[in-house]
Amino acid sequence: MNPHTLEARGQRDEWTITAEPHTGGRMLILDRDEWIVQVAFDGSAPAFAQIRKPGMEGFQHLDRRDIARYVRGDRAAMSAFRIGDRAAVGERVGTVINIYVEAGSDPGRPGKVRLRVAYDLGGHADPYTTFATRLQEASCAR
Repeated sequence: MNPHTLEARGQRDEWTITAEPHTGGRMLILDRDEWIVQVAFDGSAPAFAQIRKPGMEGFQHLDRRDIARYVRGDRAAMSAFRIGDRAAVGERVGTVINIYVEAGSDPGRPGKVRLRVAYDLGGHADPYTTFATRLQEASCAR
């Protein structure tokens, strides 16, 4: 994806976009509801990308093939939880340890969002945000 396409998609999906100079080109920074996606371009090709999710301290690598998936993720679902939040999924209670936009979504629709929940009594699950209830906001970033 070239920087012009990323910028157009980001604007369509209500991301705030800023550009900064970067070695070999420029970096686009997309910001929306505590999500930040940074993509450095070498000319018109992405050189690297990283992401910071709500409640997360610092950035993690984002595979260049996944950039579009996160940019078009469902906004309400992406902003419903933060990493570190307490959540209930049915009768089970645990802590949100990751939030991600599901791969394989229809390109014409916002991507579906899943949580990674570590349950208090052991085990984990990856429910859609719509199947989980936020019990308590994270008290500190991880």
